[in-house]
Amino acid sequence: MPIVEYPNGEAFYQSPMAQGCYPTHVFPPIIGEAIWEVSQILTLPVELSAQAALGTVSHVCQDFISVQCPNFDPAPCSLFLMGVSNSSAGKSPVEQRFLRAVVARERQQEEDVAAKMPIYLAELKIWQDDERRLAKDYRSAEPASDEALSIREMRLQHEQQRPVKPAVREQRYAELSPQGLRDALVANGTISIISAEAGPVINGMTFGQPAMFSGYWSGEDRPVGLVSGNRRPVAPQLTISVMSQTDRFSDYMESRGRDAFGTGMLARTLIVAPQYSDVSGQETCVEDVPEPKLGLFNERVKQILGQVVPAPRERTVKRLSEGAKRYWKLFKDAINRWLVGSCHSDSIKFFFRKLAQNASRIAALFHYFEGKPGDISPEAMKSAIALCEWYADEYIRVFTPYAPSKLQQEAEAMQKLLEWLQEAAANPFRYSQLKPGQYTERDLNNFSPIRKNPALLASAIDALQRQGYISIVPGRKGGRIILFPANKFAEIMPDFHATHPRMIAARVKKAIADMGESNFGAVVSAKQGTYVVRANDKMVHTAAQAGDPKHVVHDSKDFRAVKQEIQKQAGEAGLGHVELTSTYYYRD
Repeated sequence: MPIVEYPNGEAFYQSPMAQGCYPTHVFPPIIGEAIWEVSQILTLPVELSAQAALGTVSHVCQDFISVQCPNFDPAPCSLFLMGVSNSSAGKSPVEQRFLRAVVARERQQEEDVAAKMPIYLAELKIWQDDERRLAKDYRSAEPASDEALSIREMRLQHEQQRPVKPAVREQRYAELSPQGLRDALVANGTISIISAEAGPVINGMTFGQPAMFSGYWSGEDRPVGLVSGNRRPVAPQLTISVMSQTDRFSDYMESRGRDAFGTGMLARTLIVAPQYSDVSGQETCVEDVPEPKLGLFNERVKQILGQVVPAPRERTVKRLSEGAKRYWKLFKDAINRWLVGSCHSDSIKFFFRKLAQNASRIAALFHYFEGKPGDISPEAMKSAIALCEWYADEYIRVFTPYAPSKLQQEAEAMQKLLEWLQEAAANPFRYSQLKPGQYTERDLNNFSPIRKNPALLASAIDALQRQGYISIVPGRKGGRIILFPANKFAEIMPDFHATHPRMIAARVKKAIADMGESNFGAVVSAKQGTYVVRANDKMVHTAAQAGDPKHVVHDSKDFRAVKQEIQKQAGEAGLGHVELTSTYYYRD
């Protein structure tokens, strides 16, 4: 448990070192035992069962309670839950088991409405007959007479006695439009979006306005002005519990992830993405397996749904007890300290800023579902904190690839740039407009995977240079030229811009052909291939003119290849044999 208590009554918060298994043991027994039982019977990851159970608990409790944290106004207790799993992983069966009592209640309401409908229609006809009779009598009476006033009062009372059409209180939806969501909240105050196959839902119209979800999570009434009049839900509560396939979730993040992060919708979401694989040797059970723990869970759901639903502003507000406040403060302070030293992206940090509120909501749901009276108990808060810790690690694991930190972005950009340089070097004809082995930053900004982000490109270039993958030399116009593969000789001699002998020779071919006596310090005879060497004062290094300097003659495999290529080009130009040496002079 993250809360560590000493015998003297002191306590402190200790963050878990690793994520670990899903903590079903922190749930109230009536919930946790049902989760474990369903997972064992269906041989499914416990995370999926827990997500379905939490969605059901939030759905049935949100009509009756709200939660209030210290220094906050009363807020909804509803949760946003999301599960990601492969197709045919058993998402639908697990949801159906935890919604049995909910579905039974909905069917009972439909049957009750069907039974009441004939009575309603008969009462409506009687009411309409009375309305016509009163209207006729009112028209026959003398205007402003006592009889007219009496009939007028009777008509007003009669209008108030209009029969109410029986209707099912729709609160559970799999998919609906943003306008339909608002209208449903206006009509009922609380609704839930619950779907075990939510791939089309998250990529469709339902999740098209994530800012609206964020507002309803916080309990905002979000008034909307329409031609027909203003539409404003009163103290709305919205539960979202959806499960999607892995590929559909990836599609959602690619197309809508930025908006979902930016509006804070994902920051309010508790997500699970269990990693599992099929195990060989599993046997199929064909006999009915008893589900006593699940039966107790659904019985409690039935009891809660059988209560009289209060008006939205008259819901019971669950506050934190003194012990729960103490635990909540420790957790909140630990989150604040983590935010200061964290290197994660802002999209990840936004989740942690909402985590303490999610903990208070889970604690309120645990406390109420167990049937305990009064304020939220310390035990419920302690369990909720432990559960939120697991969800925090899961959130980081799932969403970090979609919201990398600055360091992660730079590392990813460096790897992408390196792979592109390797491809460009291996396939120079694919980028025929570029010089093989040397690229300006403008070239990389136009052709590499890192485009329209000069700062990120510059950091990737610097990182590759630090690790020795590339060399950088100054360009003629003040920019940088990137050499790949790295060429340390080019870095020593800034005027050396190439990485391959043929590239050097290609640039000096014409210059060699135009060379004469003043260039080489030699007398070139009319006969091709003969020459006389003569000292040229311009060729003597300044360091060699003073004293007897020490010197080192540079020689390497690359330099010899360059020399051979220049000699070949000089011969083709008619200059005969040419010698090329490189000497470094230095003093003690």
